[in-house]
Amino acid sequence: MKLDLGSTAAVNLPTDERLKQFASANNPQMVTLYCGAGGWTSQHLWEHYLYNGDKAFLASVYPILKEAATFYVDFLIEHPTKKWLVINPDMSPENAPAAHQNSSPDAGTTMTNQIVFDIFSSTIKATEILKKMLLLPIL
Repeated sequence: MKLDLGSTAAVNLPTDERLKQFASANNPQMVTLYCGAGGWTSQHLWEHYLYNGDKAFLASVYPILKEAATFYVDFLIEHPTKKWLVINPDMSPENAPAAHQNSSPDAGTTMTNQIVFDIFSSTIKATEILKKMLLLPIL
């Protein structure tokens, strides 16, 4: 299935039926809406490199890190009231507060903000380690 989110990069949305078991029985879309999944899963590749220090491995997964970073560059928008850049629509995969009618869609959740920061940071570090030129679209 192809989903156009207005980005030049790929996004990894957790649409696997096995992942849906973590969603609330009353709110099964919680897991499938989460745009932080691509960055989150890409970070495991960076952590693997940090553990073993294998530059050949890092070079093999660098396109995935860069693709995740590019997606977030394309997908960040200015928050309407706070004026900082956020992912929207967004959601917390763990939190469905009663104040939001047991729903978690929001703009710029804390977990996604940290994932975006992490994937940007790790992609920049990988670029430096591999002595590559990092070209991302300008916000």
